[in-house]
Amino acid sequence: MHTTPFAFDDETNKQTQRNRHTQNFLLHHPRKKKTSSIEPFCVPSDPILRMFGSSSSGRPSSSGKESTNTYGAIIFAGNEEAPRRREGEWDIDEKDEDDVNDEELFASGRRRRDSNGNDWVKKKTVFLGCCLVAAAVFGCAAAANHYSSAPASSVSMSSFINNSDVSLSSSSPKLGMSNWRRWNGETVGGAPGINILFVKTIKTGSTTIAGLCRRIANRHGLNGARTGFNQNGSTEIDDKQEPYVYADHRMFKQTEGTLSKLDHPTFLLTSIRDPVSRFISEFQYVMDTQESHDKDYRVPDELLPMPVTNEAWESRLITFLNMQSSIDHQYDYIGSQKACDNKWSPAGVVNLYDHVVVLERFDESMIVLKNMLGLSNSDLLYLRAKQNDYTWGGGGVSAATLAKVKNALSASRDYALIDQANQRLNGHISQIPDFSEQMSAYKNLLAGATAQCSKYAPTDTTVGVFNQCMYEDQACGDECLTAYGS
Repeated sequence: MHTTPFAFDDETNKQTQRNRHTQNFLLHHPRKKKTSSIEPFCVPSDPILRMFGSSSSGRPSSSGKESTNTYGAIIFAGNEEAPRRREGEWDIDEKDEDDVNDEELFASGRRRRDSNGNDWVKKKTVFLGCCLVAAAVFGCAAAANHYSSAPASSVSMSSFINNSDVSLSSSSPKLGMSNWRRWNGETVGGAPGINILFVKTIKTGSTTIAGLCRRIANRHGLNGARTGFNQNGSTEIDDKQEPYVYADHRMFKQTEGTLSKLDHPTFLLTSIRDPVSRFISEFQYVMDTQESHDKDYRVPDELLPMPVTNEAWESRLITFLNMQSSIDHQYDYIGSQKACDNKWSPAGVVNLYDHVVVLERFDESMIVLKNMLGLSNSDLLYLRAKQNDYTWGGGGVSAATLAKVKNALSASRDYALIDQANQRLNGHISQIPDFSEQMSAYKNLLAGATAQCSKYAPTDTTVGVFNQCMYEDQACGDECLTAYGS
């Protein structure tokens, strides 16, 4: 009569049968040498890696492979997926193989699978696997909560986080070299608070934007809202007063070296403009002695005597054009020292920034800024800081002179800078489902505030207490705007 190997005749044969089974099992299922541990971990998003100076897009695995850079993903180091069993195999936990001898393995309560293909070991493995996955997901959620404070908005902050670790071209190396804590989706009013560094370029609507930065800082508890270089000689974010806003005229390469000593994340902001209109505006500023220059300012000798006729104005414009040492004004101004030394592509320079305001699309840029930092429409109310009109001797710039300026600036990298900023702005807008509704509401509120508070707008001759300016000619009409938006 045939009996199965597991049908024990009496108690004395049990140990013999058990030993025989052990030998048969090990003969057909040799132990595999352990190659690598399977350890789930959370991969932080790229800005978190950047703020610690890493240029990798993810944590390297033990096999040398890199994980994906999806925030909160569970990655198995050294393995694309957990190993699968073939039908009919037993699950043996490798830790048990190391710690338990052969007889203890079967004496510990492990059983053969039943007729339905389910065994106790498989259930144990599945249970433990679920526990590991749950723990990993919980850990990722905790990490995300630690590093990011999301605003009350349907728009995900991850849509706006700048993935500047990606190599953009052969002329722009990996940009994940920043040695300061980058913005990672934190809101301006969240904990622990963020710094705002506005790289205030020349004649790009930057005085208006600087005023907006100061109003935002004042409304959300950031320091530095009412101070600056001309008041106390400050040239950087004060690391003793974080979170802090800095919004004075300083090239980025002059301030970037100070960012590494900051403890809080820093939101990096700048503004750019069409190169030709920006250049003409700068020329007019240089020629206007009534503008907000230093008290000892005088028009450069090369541009004297002051022009009277339209022809003389155009002649001075061409002279000013020939005085320029570079036609890449905005590229040089907002680029880091490394970007300028290594001639990074304009795309690489744009990607240094969390947000680039395009002057020709000012209100659109404000809606994106609002969603990035969790702001309200009232936070973004402003009065234009510069509204000067220039007569040019009774006329404007002739088509022939304008063509000369365009031709001289045609090779400027500032054009590519504008193109890249517009592309990224379009991408951000596409991530805001109700963008049109937000834009309409913002414009309506802004129009009403402008009508109500326009008397406080600064002019080239009146900037004082009456104007309710927070700092020089910035954030003027603040009290009126705050009252209207409340």
